[in-house]
Amino acid sequence: MIAANDAMAIGALEAFKEAGIKVPEEVSLISFNDTTAAEFANPALTSVHVETQQMGRASVKVMKDLLDDDEAGTYKVTFPTKLVYRESCPKA
Repeated sequence: MIAANDAMAIGALEAFKEAGIKVPEEVSLISFNDTTAAEFANPALTSVHVETQQMGRASVKVMKDLLDDDEAGTYKVTFPTKLVYRESCPKA
């Protein structure tokens, strides 16, 4: 299962626990953001690390460019990510 963020994945962990479903024995769980909470969840969450500070800086730059230039074009900005394996999803 892939959750949109770590907070939702932690909620899914609780729901799985209540339903008697074992993570990762019966279902693997991956989330996004790689917050500190992901590391300390039980089991620890495998999570996609996203450079949120870099994203914030880029968004401010894009917004400034758009405000400074009424005819600014379309932006496409990509950022590197890294899958951080932990207990909720064993490496394949």
